[in-house]
Amino acid sequence: MAGTLIGISNAQQNDNNGRPLANCLLTIFAGGTTTPSLVYQDIGLVLPAPNPLVGDLSGRIPPFYLADGIYHVRLTDQFGQMSNGGFDIPQIPSIGASTSGGGGSAVDPTTIAATGDLKWRLEDTTISGWVRINGRTIGSSSSGASERANADTQALFIYIWNTYADTICPVLGGRGASGLADFNANKQITLLDGRDRSIFGLDTMGNSALGGMVGVTFTKGNAATGGASGGTNALTLLTTNLPPYTPSGNINGSIVAEGATSTAFQGTGGSYQVVVPNGSGTTSNNNPGLTAIIDTLAPDMNAQGGSSAPIASVPSALLGTLFWKL
Repeated sequence: MAGTLIGISNAQQNDNNGRPLANCLLTIFAGGTTTPSLVYQDIGLVLPAPNPLVGDLSGRIPPFYLADGIYHVRLTDQFGQMSNGGFDIPQIPSIGASTSGGGGSAVDPTTIAATGDLKWRLEDTTISGWVRINGRTIGSSSSGASERANADTQALFIYIWNTYADTICPVLGGRGASGLADFNANKQITLLDGRDRSIFGLDTMGNSALGGMVGVTFTKGNAATGGASGGTNALTLLTTNLPPYTPSGNINGSIVAEGATSTAFQGTGGSYQVVVPNGSGTTSNNNPGLTAIIDTLAPDMNAQGGSSAPIASVPSALLGTLFWKL
């Protein structure tokens, strides 16, 4: 079940002066929303087409097909502006045959990558139609964005703007009235940063909190926030991380006692005895029989080895590149 938008598909678009609107952009959303829709190159709805669609130098939008339904369409110049020509129609139906006559079969839209979907490739590369989730920025062709500055980032720009708070994905220069307004103002929005990070499920994910992230420090968001980031790849142990431990053994030393040139101090389990070499006898600590001047006995407190070097806490990993669908 497929159709197209009559008067737009394969039709030439003009600017306000009647000249071809070269390289114009046609963005197609679900009716009455700013959620980008799936667009196809064939009436069988098998081959995905880019969204926005890009017109040629004569301002002609290439043929495209949509599932039956109501759509919101926006036509702008190549810079995403309507001041030089274009339109914004919030409700327009797709019109065409209810079945495909080209031998194709209907496609389940859940099997097609949509704006905001993820792809994982085990290499350091780029992919057409996707951007790397690397903490850089995207925006219009005039935005100066560091990861991709191109009109085809509009749908993802709006998706990120609507999905994540500015604390998670900041808009350079501050957020305006809407994602589209910021895109048209040539602002940049910051991508999530997947570098050196593992991927974990939310603590809630539609269920009650599991509590597995208790004690984890988050730099952005929290355990129940999509796109949040936290944890560390290396850990330096502190005294509070060590288990309780009571040392055992004996402490031996010496004292100087009146009437004796030397004595021996013997300690075991918290008690001591004074042994006098001149034969005056042995006296326990509970009943000292002679006056003694006891030297201070202190254990050796010099640091023994160790450098407080951080411990790597990253599990065995398989590295690659994480992508976001435009």
